[in-house]
Amino acid sequence: MGSETTISAAALLRVDPEFALKKEAVVAYLHRLCRMLDDFDVQGFVDEFTDDGSYRLIPRDNYERHLPVHVIDDDKRRLLYRTKLITEHWHYERFREMRMLSNVMVDFPNPQTALAKSNLIVYQTDAEGRTNLHMACVLEDKLIASDGRWRIKDRLAILESFLPNEAIVVPP
Repeated sequence: MGSETTISAAALLRVDPEFALKKEAVVAYLHRLCRMLDDFDVQGFVDEFTDDGSYRLIPRDNYERHLPVHVIDDDKRRLLYRTKLITEHWHYERFREMRMLSNVMVDFPNPQTALAKSNLIVYQTDAEGRTNLHMACVLEDKLIASDGRWRIKDRLAILESFLPNEAIVVPP
């Protein structure tokens, strides 16, 4: 009985190396997306979406009650328009943002698709050097393998609060 228990426990601890490598590639990609936004590379971030991609930001209350009201509900065309507004026309106070991504869960429903769910905290530092929590959200990403790398098909950001404290200039 003792050796059967040991064998069963060992079998439960086996890791599929192919799955682990694919998951790590997705996690690294999500971290790279965060770094792009931290570095204010909004255009680079938007370029990561597929042509039919979408980005939605919704308060948790609306999400849980299945209400269709989003803070942001953009397709790729609207993301490009928003990027142009931000980079060419937006007059805002100087600030920096820092994203902290954690608890990334990844599933692969097929070889070309990854579904990732993660927690994201965004801190914002103003021109005076004061840092505050800007927002906390859960990200639900659908990623598509294209040309040997991942691309964003759909991103849903579920805000933990009803609304952010400040205007959202850069997507979470």
